[in-house]
Amino acid sequence: MYMAILAILAFVLCLHADTVVLITGSTVEGEIISKSDVILKIFSKEFNRAIVIEADKINYIVYNGQQVSFDEFQLRGSVYNTRFKVTPGEIKNAAAVRKKLFTQDVFEQARLDNADSARDVRDQNLFFNAPARWGSVGFGYFFGTHIRPASISSLGTYGFSYAGEPFDMRCLALQMRRNLRKQVGTLVIEFVYGREIFSRNDSTLAVDELAIMHALSAKYVFCKNNWLLSPGIYAGLALSQSSLIKYGGEGERNFEVPLLGKSILPLVGLDLNFYDVVSCSAGFDLFDLSRTYIAILFLMPFLQ
Repeated sequence: MYMAILAILAFVLCLHADTVVLITGSTVEGEIISKSDVILKIFSKEFNRAIVIEADKINYIVYNGQQVSFDEFQLRGSVYNTRFKVTPGEIKNAAAVRKKLFTQDVFEQARLDNADSARDVRDQNLFFNAPARWGSVGFGYFFGTHIRPASISSLGTYGFSYAGEPFDMRCLALQMRRNLRKQVGTLVIEFVYGREIFSRNDSTLAVDELAIMHALSAKYVFCKNNWLLSPGIYAGLALSQSSLIKYGGEGERNFEVPLLGKSILPLVGLDLNFYDVVSCSAGFDLFDLSRTYIAILFLMPFLQ
Protein backbone atom coordinates (compact mmCIF):
# COMPACT_ATOMS: atom_id res chain seq x y z
CA MET A 1 0.00 0.00 0.00
CA TYR A 2 2.77 2.42 0.98
CA MET A 3 4.75 1.64 -2.19
CA ALA A 4 1.65 2.22 -4.33
CA ILE A 5 1.16 5.72 -2.86
CA LEU A 6 4.81 6.62 -3.62
CA ALA A 7 4.42 5.42 -7.20
CA ILE A 8 1.30 7.56 -7.68
CA LEU A 9 3.11 10.65 -6.25
CA ALA A 10 6.07 10.07 -8.54
CA PHE A 11 3.74 9.77 -11.55
CA VAL A 12 2.02 13.04 -10.62
CA LEU A 13 5.34 14.83 -10.22
CA CYS A 14 6.46 13.56 -13.59
CA LEU A 15 3.29 14.89 -15.16
CA HIS A 16 4.04 18.39 -13.84
CA ALA A 17 7.82 18.27 -14.46
CA ASP A 18 9.05 20.86 -16.96
CA THR A 19 11.52 19.89 -19.67
CA VAL A 20 14.04 22.05 -21.49
CA VAL A 21 15.38 20.52 -24.70
CA LEU A 22 18.75 21.93 -25.76
CA ILE A 23 19.93 22.35 -29.34
CA THR A 24 22.45 19.59 -28.65
CA GLY A 25 19.60 17.17 -28.02
CA SER A 26 20.17 16.93 -24.26
CA THR A 27 17.26 17.53 -21.88
CA VAL A 28 17.01 19.10 -18.44
CA GLU A 29 13.97 18.23 -16.31
CA GLY A 30 12.74 20.03 -13.24
CA GLU A 31 10.73 23.09 -12.25
CA ILE A 32 11.21 26.32 -14.20
CA ILE A 33 11.51 29.02 -11.54
CA SER A 34 12.38 32.17 -13.50
CA LYS A 35 13.01 33.59 -16.94
CA SER A 36 14.55 36.75 -18.36
CA ASP A 37 15.16 38.02 -21.86
CA VAL A 38 18.39 36.06 -22.14
CA ILE A 39 18.31 33.11 -19.71
CA LEU A 40 16.07 30.48 -18.17
CA LYS A 41 16.51 29.08 -14.67
CA ILE A 42 15.24 25.58 -13.87
CA PHE A 43 15.52 23.68 -10.58
CA SER A 44 16.77 20.15 -11.22
CA LYS A 45 15.91 17.53 -8.62
CA GLU A 46 18.53 15.24 -10.12
CA PHE A 47 21.32 17.70 -9.22
CA ASN A 48 19.39 19.31 -6.35
CA ARG A 49 20.20 22.85 -7.53
CA ALA A 50 19.08 25.55 -9.93
CA ILE A 51 20.60 25.46 -13.41
CA VAL A 52 20.87 28.57 -15.61
CA ILE A 53 20.50 27.99 -19.37
CA GLU A 54 21.15 30.69 -21.98
CA ALA A 55 18.42 31.37 -24.52
CA ASP A 56 20.56 30.61 -27.58
CA LYS A 57 21.27 27.12 -26.18
CA ILE A 58 17.55 26.17 -25.94
CA ASN A 59 15.73 24.36 -28.77
CA TYR A 60 12.25 24.26 -27.16
CA ILE A 61 10.50 23.95 -23.80
CA VAL A 62 7.85 21.44 -22.67
CA TYR A 63 5.71 23.26 -20.05
CA ASN A 64 2.45 21.83 -18.67
CA GLY A 65 2.42 19.29 -21.49
CA GLN A 66 2.79 21.95 -24.22
CA GLN A 67 5.79 22.48 -26.47
CA VAL A 68 6.78 26.14 -26.86
CA SER A 69 9.85 28.08 -27.96
CA PHE A 70 11.90 30.24 -25.59
CA ASP A 71 10.24 33.44 -26.83
CA GLU A 72 6.73 31.91 -26.58
CA PHE A 73 7.29 30.63 -23.07
CA GLN A 74 5.58 32.72 -20.40
CA LEU A 75 5.64 32.57 -16.59
CA ARG A 76 3.54 34.36 -14.08
CA GLY A 77 4.53 38.02 -13.66
CA SER A 78 5.68 37.49 -10.08
CA VAL A 79 8.11 34.84 -11.26
CA TYR A 80 9.51 36.86 -14.18
CA ASN A 81 12.92 37.95 -12.95
CA THR A 82 13.93 41.41 -14.24
CA ARG A 83 17.27 41.33 -12.43
CA PHE A 84 18.76 39.45 -15.36
CA LYS A 85 18.16 42.38 -17.70
CA VAL A 86 21.02 44.72 -18.62
CA THR A 87 19.99 48.05 -17.16
CA PRO A 88 21.26 51.48 -18.31
CA GLY A 89 23.05 51.84 -14.96
CA GLU A 90 25.10 48.71 -15.60
CA ILE A 91 26.05 50.00 -19.06
CA LYS A 92 27.31 53.20 -17.47
CA ASN A 93 29.40 51.23 -14.98
CA ALA A 94 30.85 49.15 -17.79
CA ALA A 95 31.93 52.35 -19.54
CA ALA A 96 33.61 53.48 -16.34
CA VAL A 97 35.53 50.21 -16.19
CA ARG A 98 36.76 50.72 -19.77
CA LYS A 99 37.88 54.24 -18.89
CA LYS A 100 39.81 52.90 -15.88
CA LEU A 101 41.81 50.60 -18.15
CA PHE A 102 43.24 53.66 -19.88
CA THR A 103 44.02 55.61 -16.70
CA GLN A 104 45.55 52.90 -14.51
CA ASP A 105 49.19 51.86 -14.39
CA VAL A 106 49.74 49.78 -17.54
CA PHE A 107 52.85 48.14 -16.06
CA GLU A 108 50.92 46.94 -13.03
CA GLN A 109 48.13 45.66 -15.29
CA ALA A 110 50.65 43.77 -17.41
CA ARG A 111 52.14 42.22 -14.29
CA LEU A 112 48.70 41.03 -13.12
CA ASP A 113 47.69 39.71 -16.54
CA ASN A 114 50.90 37.78 -17.16
CA ALA A 115 51.61 36.43 -13.69
CA ASP A 116 50.86 32.83 -14.60
CA SER A 117 53.79 31.34 -12.72
CA ALA A 118 56.44 32.16 -10.16
CA ARG A 119 58.93 32.72 -12.99
CA ASP A 120 56.56 35.18 -14.69
CA VAL A 121 56.12 37.07 -11.44
CA ARG A 122 59.90 37.39 -11.06
CA ASP A 123 60.32 38.60 -14.65
CA GLN A 124 57.50 41.11 -14.37
CA ASN A 125 58.86 42.40 -11.07
CA LEU A 126 62.26 42.94 -12.64
CA PHE A 127 60.95 45.14 -15.45
CA PHE A 128 57.76 46.65 -14.06
CA ASN A 129 57.82 46.59 -10.27
CA ALA A 130 60.58 48.78 -8.82
CA PRO A 131 59.89 48.07 -5.12
CA ALA A 132 60.60 44.37 -5.72
CA ARG A 133 64.30 45.09 -6.38
CA TRP A 134 66.30 44.35 -3.24
CA GLY A 135 69.57 45.57 -4.68
CA SER A 136 72.21 44.95 -7.33
CA VAL A 137 75.82 44.02 -8.00
CA GLY A 138 78.15 45.03 -10.82
CA PHE A 139 81.47 46.36 -12.12
CA GLY A 140 82.51 49.78 -13.21
CA TYR A 141 85.08 52.52 -13.49
CA PHE A 142 86.55 54.48 -10.57
CA PHE A 143 88.56 57.68 -10.91
CA GLY A 144 90.48 59.24 -8.01
CA THR A 145 91.95 62.74 -8.40
CA HIS A 146 94.72 64.74 -6.66
CA ILE A 147 96.22 61.72 -4.90
CA ARG A 148 99.50 62.46 -3.13
CA PRO A 149 101.83 60.29 -1.03
CA ALA A 150 102.15 60.52 2.71
CA SER A 151 105.72 61.85 2.52
CA ILE A 152 106.40 64.03 -0.51
CA SER A 153 110.01 64.74 0.54
CA SER A 154 110.94 61.07 0.34
CA LEU A 155 110.01 60.90 -3.33
CA GLY A 156 112.70 63.29 -4.44
CA THR A 157 115.26 61.41 -2.37
CA TYR A 158 114.51 58.07 -3.99
CA GLY A 159 114.03 59.48 -7.49
CA PHE A 160 110.35 59.01 -8.30
CA SER A 161 109.81 60.37 -11.81
CA TYR A 162 106.97 62.78 -11.08
CA ALA A 163 108.81 64.39 -8.12
CA GLY A 164 106.02 64.08 -5.63
CA GLU A 165 103.32 65.93 -7.56
CA PRO A 166 99.69 64.80 -7.02
CA PHE A 167 98.43 62.39 -9.66
CA ASP A 168 95.15 60.79 -10.80
CA MET A 169 94.36 57.09 -10.55
CA ARG A 170 92.01 55.01 -12.68
CA CYS A 171 90.68 51.84 -11.09
CA LEU A 172 88.26 48.96 -11.50
CA ALA A 173 85.38 49.01 -9.01
CA LEU A 174 83.06 46.29 -7.75
CA GLN A 175 79.88 47.49 -6.06
CA MET A 176 77.07 45.79 -4.16
CA ARG A 177 73.90 47.68 -3.28
CA ARG A 178 71.16 46.71 -0.82
CA ASN A 179 67.89 48.65 -0.93
CA LEU A 180 66.43 49.06 2.54
CA ARG A 181 62.79 48.41 3.38
CA LYS A 182 60.19 51.18 3.43
CA GLN A 183 61.77 52.35 0.14
CA VAL A 184 64.15 54.83 1.81
CA GLY A 185 67.91 54.38 1.77
CA THR A 186 70.49 52.06 0.22
CA LEU A 187 73.59 50.43 1.70
CA VAL A 188 76.59 50.33 -0.65
CA ILE A 189 79.74 48.19 -0.33
CA GLU A 190 82.43 49.05 -2.87
CA PHE A 191 85.83 47.52 -3.60
CA VAL A 192 88.34 49.46 -5.72
CA TYR A 193 91.61 48.26 -7.27
CA GLY A 194 93.98 50.14 -9.54
CA ARG A 195 97.55 49.76 -10.86
CA GLU A 196 99.27 52.56 -12.73
CA ILE A 197 102.77 52.39 -14.26
CA PHE A 198 104.81 55.62 -14.23
CA SER A 199 108.05 54.51 -15.90
CA ARG A 200 109.68 51.48 -17.54
CA ASN A 201 113.26 50.50 -18.29
CA ASP A 202 113.84 51.30 -21.95
CA SER A 203 116.15 48.33 -22.49
CA THR A 204 114.34 45.58 -20.59
CA LEU A 205 110.83 47.10 -20.55
CA ALA A 206 110.65 46.13 -16.89
CA VAL A 207 108.53 48.31 -14.61
CA ASP A 208 110.59 50.88 -12.70
CA GLU A 209 107.89 52.84 -10.85
CA LEU A 210 104.21 52.19 -10.31
CA ALA A 211 101.34 52.89 -7.96
CA ILE A 212 98.94 50.34 -6.51
CA MET A 213 95.69 51.42 -4.94
CA HIS A 214 92.96 49.31 -3.38
CA ALA A 215 90.27 50.36 -0.97
CA LEU A 216 87.11 48.98 0.62
CA SER A 217 84.36 51.43 1.44
CA ALA A 218 80.94 51.23 3.08
CA LYS A 219 78.39 53.97 2.41
CA TYR A 220 74.82 54.80 3.27
CA VAL A 221 72.85 56.56 0.52
CA PHE A 222 69.77 58.53 1.55
CA CYS A 223 67.37 58.18 -1.39
CA LYS A 224 64.00 56.81 -2.53
CA ASN A 225 65.20 53.45 -3.77
CA ASN A 226 61.92 52.56 -5.54
CA TRP A 227 62.19 55.45 -8.00
CA LEU A 228 63.19 54.78 -11.58
CA LEU A 229 65.86 57.50 -11.35
CA SER A 230 66.94 57.72 -7.72
CA PRO A 231 69.22 60.63 -6.71
CA GLY A 232 70.65 60.72 -3.17
CA ILE A 233 73.43 61.84 -0.90
CA TYR A 234 75.86 59.48 0.81
CA ALA A 235 78.26 59.29 3.72
CA GLY A 236 80.68 56.53 4.60
CA LEU A 237 84.16 55.31 5.40
CA ALA A 238 86.89 53.88 3.16
CA LEU A 239 89.69 51.59 4.32
CA SER A 240 92.66 52.18 2.02
CA GLN A 241 95.97 50.35 1.62
CA SER A 242 97.75 52.06 -1.25
CA SER A 243 101.39 52.71 -2.08
CA LEU A 244 103.98 53.89 -4.57
CA ILE A 245 106.62 51.29 -5.45
CA LYS A 246 110.07 51.75 -7.02
CA TYR A 247 111.97 48.72 -8.35
CA GLY A 248 115.71 48.27 -8.79
CA GLY A 249 117.67 46.96 -11.75
CA GLU A 250 117.04 43.31 -10.86
CA GLY A 251 113.28 43.81 -10.51
CA GLU A 252 113.45 43.86 -6.74
CA ARG A 253 111.40 46.33 -4.75
CA ASN A 254 113.74 49.07 -3.55
CA PHE A 255 111.34 51.45 -1.86
CA GLU A 256 107.65 51.80 -1.03
CA VAL A 257 105.85 54.99 -0.01
CA PRO A 258 102.32 54.82 1.52
CA LEU A 259 99.67 56.77 -0.39
CA LEU A 260 97.02 59.09 1.05
CA GLY A 261 98.66 59.16 4.48
CA LYS A 262 95.51 57.85 6.19
CA SER A 263 94.18 54.31 6.40
CA ILE A 264 90.56 55.30 7.18
CA LEU A 265 89.01 58.03 5.04
CA PRO A 266 85.63 59.69 5.72
CA LEU A 267 83.68 60.18 2.48
CA VAL A 268 80.64 62.26 1.54
CA GLY A 269 79.10 62.87 -1.85
CA LEU A 270 76.25 62.46 -4.33
CA ASP A 271 74.81 59.22 -5.72
CA LEU A 272 72.59 58.74 -8.77
CA ASN A 273 71.07 55.31 -9.34
CA PHE A 274 69.08 54.40 -12.46
CA TYR A 275 66.85 51.40 -11.70
CA ASP A 276 69.78 49.44 -10.20
CA VAL A 277 71.22 49.14 -13.72
CA VAL A 278 73.55 52.17 -13.87
CA SER A 279 75.01 53.91 -10.83
CA CYS A 280 77.04 57.14 -10.75
CA SER A 281 78.66 58.79 -7.74
CA ALA A 282 80.90 61.76 -6.96
CA GLY A 283 82.39 62.55 -3.55
CA PHE A 284 85.39 63.85 -1.68
CA ASP A 285 87.60 63.08 1.30
CA LEU A 286 86.82 65.15 4.40
CA PHE A 287 90.52 65.06 5.37
CA ASP A 288 91.49 66.58 2.01
CA LEU A 289 88.73 68.41 0.16
CA SER A 290 90.87 68.70 -2.98
CA ARG A 291 90.81 64.90 -3.37
CA THR A 292 87.69 63.73 -5.21
CA TYR A 293 86.36 60.35 -6.32
CA ILE A 294 84.11 59.69 -9.30
CA ALA A 295 82.61 56.33 -10.27
CA ILE A 296 80.23 54.90 -12.87
CA LEU A 297 79.10 51.28 -12.60
CA PHE A 298 76.91 48.91 -14.60
CA LEU A 299 74.80 46.67 -12.39
CA MET A 300 72.51 43.64 -12.42
CA PRO A 301 69.40 44.06 -10.22
CA PHE A 302 68.09 41.31 -7.93
CA LEU A 303 64.53 40.68 -6.74
CA GLN A 304 62.92 40.17 -3.37
